[in-house]
This record gives sequence, structure tokens and C-alpha cells, in this order.
Amino acid sequence: MKKPKLNRLPGETRTEAEQRIEAERRSAVINFIISFSEKNGYAPSIRDIMPVIGVSSSSTTHKILSRMENAELIVVSQGVARSMKVLPGGLELIS
Repeated sequence: MKKPKLNRLPGETRTEAEQRIEAERRSAVINFIISFSEKNGYAPSIRDIMPVIGVSSSSTTHKILSRMENAELIVVSQGVARSMKVLPGGLELIS
């Protein structure tokens, strides 16, 4: 299966572009979780996060959140709705 075309910056390799996009998504998700939680008093759902990172699939969003959890940027309590919390590693990412 062919990978979709990336919008690469001049002189940027495909790997560098993928890493840049992943970092941008992570920052966007962390900022969104923080602002949404402060505004509403509870964490966003996966469907709330989908438009923030520009995907239309809850499965893709879940995979991104799982990678962030493995990187210890966020924590999600399994089986508990709207339980996302930003960890200190995630706060360092956006500061």
C-alpha cells in the first residue's frame, strides 16, 4: 500500500516530515486536553480530539493517543470515559 503524500518542507526527508507532523499533533492534543478540561471540568472524548488533529477516524485517533500514552505524555484510565490527563512529560513538550 502506498503511503499518502506528505507536505514536506524544503530539504526535509519523509522521515523528518513524519516526525514533525507527529510532534505537531502531540502538541495540539496536549494543548486541547488542557484547555478543554479547564473550560468544561472534564477531559475531552476521542471524538472531540479527532478534528483537532485532522483525522476522521476514531481508530486513528485512538492509535495516536496510545502512542502518546506509551511515551508517558498522557494517561488514560481504561474503561473510564473522559479520563485523559496530561503527565509532566506532556507539559514539558508544550513549554
